[in-house]
Amino acid sequence: YAISACLVGSEMCIRDSYKCGVITHPEDPVELANKIVELKHNPKLLNFMSKNCTIMREKFSRRKMATKMIQMIEKSLK
Repeated sequence: YAISACLVGSEMCIRDSYKCGVITHPEDPVELANKIVELKHNPKLLNFMSKNCTIMREKFSRRKMATKMIQMIEKSLK
């Protein structure tokens, strides 16, 4: 699972759509600590996010995303 202080763009969409992490505000250690405690006290959520994170790591690997982008570019050039 992921706890991050700053995500933008596709990473944020993946995280929100697939429920595989949480976001905290940068420079807010209290919020970060609260998110960690929340996951510690909610093993079902932690397990759920961990499984989703593993799935998304494979589905959205840099290699797969690069291959898809190359295919799209090649298709648009035809």
